[in-house]
Amino acid sequence: MTLSIGLIRNRASTRNRRAASGAPPAGVLFHETRSLDELTGALTALHAAGTDLLILDGGDGTVREVVTRLPDIWNGALPRLGLLAHGNTNLIARKTGAARGEEGLAQLIAAARGGKLSDRRLDMLEIEREGAPTVRGFIAGWGVYETGTRLAAEEIAARGGGQVALAVLSMLRRALVGREAAAIRRGVPASLRVDGQELPGGPRFAGLVTSLPGRLVMGLNPFWGEGEGGLRWLDVAAPARRLVLAAPFALMGRPRRWMGEAGYRSGRAERLDLALEGGLVIDGERFAAGPQGRVRFSVTRSVTFVHA
Repeated sequence: MTLSIGLIRNRASTRNRRAASGAPPAGVLFHETRSLDELTGALTALHAAGTDLLILDGGDGTVREVVTRLPDIWNGALPRLGLLAHGNTNLIARKTGAARGEEGLAQLIAAARGGKLSDRRLDMLEIEREGAPTVRGFIAGWGVYETGTRLAAEEIAARGGGQVALAVLSMLRRALVGREAAAIRRGVPASLRVDGQELPGGPRFAGLVTSLPGRLVMGLNPFWGEGEGGLRWLDVAAPARRLVLAAPFALMGRPRRWMGEAGYRSGRAERLDLALEGGLVIDGERFAAGPQGRVRFSVTRSVTFVHA
């Protein structure tokens, strides 16, 4: 049976906005999109055409928007996904061995047609917001993580690489010294339940949840602790106590004994329930928590990524 390959090029992705639009590879079903409505239409058309392998030319936001829509469009088994990294953070691309440039795309297509692809299956983070549409992705955060992403969007020119990670590190620095330190360390009003168990109340300095395994970006792995389930989570109470001492250990996932009592908590779970005043970040972009501010995180499905 002939392999059906589809390619979606997101012209709104950071690097695609600055690059000329090249011709699609021969024999590939090609769609170029500039809006979410166009993306939904492209996915619907590719499903109708029987697409087996779907290549995404974009960044983490493109992946998020595609996996959000896939289960509603593909009624059965989801297509395999290949990535051509042309976004801003490309965190998911780093996890899946994404192709780079036109040569990388050609190699990916050749490997697919020759049956020589390697694959990696990743759980999807399902984010249910009361009163707002469900989003699927791979990493979400609030508090200083959301503030850092806003800083990246407002103050840092799009430079690719670890932009959001650098912004968060910059916010940690601002939380330690300077005029903004006290305000940042006050955190955001929030409460968190882990598999039905309420964590100690009060505002949050930082929160993070992911379905991705291993280290994230720049060697950071800010998770530790016990529990079961497909979610890894981090919760830091506000005001962040002894932050200058705790930050390096928290970011590397190597906590010291005193950190738990100081409000640094982490573990694994099947479900997180968050009540939040403010926004959150999902795969590098800011979202409202919804009109009620109640968000549930879980893992319900997985998707297979391929690389040459």
